[in-house]
Amino acid sequence: MILARQTINYLNQNADNARLNPDALEALHTELVNAWLDAERYFKNMPNLKSANGKRPIWLVIKTPAQNWLSALDTLQRQWAAHADVDQLNKSLLTVEQQYDQLLKQYNASVLGQY
Repeated sequence: MILARQTINYLNQNADNARLNPDALEALHTELVNAWLDAERYFKNMPNLKSANGKRPIWLVIKTPAQNWLSALDTLQRQWAAHADVDQLNKSLLTVEQQYDQLLKQYNASVLGQY
């Protein structure tokens, strides 16, 4: 979740300053996907692992919103690399932010009272 927040911060800061580029976004996306794949491999090898209070591990609870967010980031990066128009890029950036908000909402609801 820290890397996810850092990515959103990066997108917001650099979009405002016009320093963001498709290559930097691709590198961030790759880092996030690799972190997600590492987590999936870990949980696949630990099928009985439980979170605090005996609940399902957070990674499993946030799987769908995390994948939706990663997909939105990928779409934004591909559109940008293909030189999509500004309106489309703005819509895609908004989708990335909305998907992140859903991920954060699910994460917060899942950990409420656990830590």
